[in-house]
Amino acid sequence: SFNKGDHGSLLGNTSYYVNPKANKKLNDLAPLPKIIPDTDYIFDKYSPIFNGDTIINKDMSFTATYLYNKKVIEITPNNPNKPNDNYVRISFNATNMGHFEDNTTLKSYYVLKNITFKEAKDNGLLIPKAYYNDDTKSFDSYSPSLLNDNDSVFDCDYIATYTDNIKKVEPKDPSKPFNPEDTNDSNTPDITKGYKRLIFKSGIGGLLNGKDEVLVYDVKEDLTWAYINTKKLIPNIVSFKYFIFTNWDKNFPSDNTVLKDLSDNIFTALYQELPKSSKPSVDPIADTDKIITGKGSPLSEIEITFEDNTTITTKTDDKGNYQVKLDKPLKKDTKVIIIQKEDHKKPSDPTLTTVIHKNIKTLPNTGSNTTTTTNIMAYMMMIITTILLSLLLSFTNKQTSFKNK
Repeated sequence: SFNKGDHGSLLGNTSYYVNPKANKKLNDLAPLPKIIPDTDYIFDKYSPIFNGDTIINKDMSFTATYLYNKKVIEITPNNPNKPNDNYVRISFNATNMGHFEDNTTLKSYYVLKNITFKEAKDNGLLIPKAYYNDDTKSFDSYSPSLLNDNDSVFDCDYIATYTDNIKKVEPKDPSKPFNPEDTNDSNTPDITKGYKRLIFKSGIGGLLNGKDEVLVYDVKEDLTWAYINTKKLIPNIVSFKYFIFTNWDKNFPSDNTVLKDLSDNIFTALYQELPKSSKPSVDPIADTDKIITGKGSPLSEIEITFEDNTTITTKTDDKGNYQVKLDKPLKKDTKVIIIQKEDHKKPSDPTLTTVIHKNIKTLPNTGSNTTTTTNIMAYMMMIITTILLSLLLSFTNKQTSFKNK
């Protein structure tokens, strides 16, 4: 007789009566029953061993035995043991630096020998994605590399490796020009596979973080712009004197924008250049003057520079007038430069004047902001008065002399 055993069934005749004196062998029993294993099982052998040349001379009974034949079995605490020697073990290890989506660090499978890696994946072998324990790195790959689809499986432990989410890109040769926006620039390293390159340029008017003209980063392309903001990757702008940073040349993407979807990855700072202060005026300076006067914008700074590079600074009043006292008069032909500095403006163009010798056209500077014409008129009035007084005195003297006579 033939018994189906566990994990299968028999189809056809399962019992025979045989004359023990007929010298019949087990192979003479025909047809033998068809063995139909249950799902995930294969027939292994009969127990006891079925030998077709055995002479049937007594009662005999054979029971079918089976082997578990599921192609992929996940190893769990409830199912830790290898079913039989027809399996290999494949494990994925996130290491203590990472974890899988379910917060475990190890996933293992028993996989039937001699099937391909594709068959294993098609029958339940799941390749888990590992996650680094913080947001500075991302899963890169497994070591050793995964099998190709047509490769046969074998015992293997795959260890997760991680890579930095952000890689700062430096020129190959710091002493040479660095033009990362030029894809043909030989001094720029190639973009790392799986990364998006971001380029920040200072533009004309300032520096990035106070020191750089350009900053270049390769960032994992599956991250979003929110990660850029979280890591404060957008540089601060330190404007040069007389420049004001206004904005970037384009709007930054929204937080949920995936980096690999960016169409433009170059961002340049823009500035407003401050206007110049108005040019100040200065009254003529004579070689007898101890005061320099002039006019500028109200409440602005006036800087006066002399030939020996000494400088005097003063402020204009609310009407724009200024004056500076000198320790002693300047020599004839001395050059004097006057510059005005107004708030939120660049310094003015210089006003250049030359010290002149005192003559009829020039009076000593009294400190008042009068014009040259006014000075000349006052001087002529003084001369006329002197002449009149001289004439009057002469007339008086002559009249006295006449009376005496």
